[in-house]
Amino acid sequence: MSTSPCKDFNFHLQLTNTLPNSLPKQTNLLLVYENRTMDVHLAAPIIDLEKQERITISHLNYLYSIPKRHLYLSIPCNMQCTTIPRQSRIMYISSLTTTKKISLGFICEVPSLNNHLRHLILFDDGTAKYTVENDLIYLCLCQDFERNSRSIESKLIRENFEKLLLNKYLNKQKFHIHNYVRVKKFDDKYHNARTIDVDCSIIKLKFYERQAQTEIWMHQHSLLIDDTIIAPIEIASPVILQNKRKYDEISTSKLRIII
Repeated sequence: MSTSPCKDFNFHLQLTNTLPNSLPKQTNLLLVYENRTMDVHLAAPIIDLEKQERITISHLNYLYSIPKRHLYLSIPCNMQCTTIPRQSRIMYISSLTTTKKISLGFICEVPSLNNHLRHLILFDDGTAKYTVENDLIYLCLCQDFERNSRSIESKLIRENFEKLLLNKYLNKQKFHIHNYVRVKKFDDKYHNARTIDVDCSIIKLKFYERQAQTEIWMHQHSLLIDDTIIAPIEIASPVILQNKRKYDEISTSKLRIII
């Protein structure tokens, strides 16, 4: 008995480092649009996936012609035995959160001894993350990097992806713990931040000026981080002072526990 290309795509990926080029009719897919997902299925078999720009799908007995970049395989990758190629377009669901929040991005690093056998994902909002066990990663039917990057609104983030995924960051500054930097994030303006952790290719940044999302991980060589290391931030506003005191208190208590 032959095996369905959809059910066996992890094995196909292992052998060829590519998506299966054919999918049978009624293959279940995920339609992803504006951070929402919808269960759909193929209305007709696909013989040559790479040449298709639009895919006809069925949902609630209605037919729709959808750009391929919005469709993802409904079966997550088998992370224990599959290496997802660099530049792959993926949808990610963290195993560490109770809500199934989806994030779209690209694979920047494949598992190696240098990164402790993890995939590194660059997300569309400029943040980055190494995968952990039981994370879910779904492959997009469109693996044309240029076409996928066009759907990202921010020109700077598009340029950032191109630099990081094509290894064009050789002259970028390397940051260390306790460096103060300026980061272009949130409202597309620069914000002062402090490097509080380093994990292989990514750094954790602490923003004292913000009350929401005060810590994020980003790639060391992200274009969103200004190359200049700045002097320690002058604590001026009550919000900055309050956030810094909270962080310093937490850091001190952790230090006491370690000692």
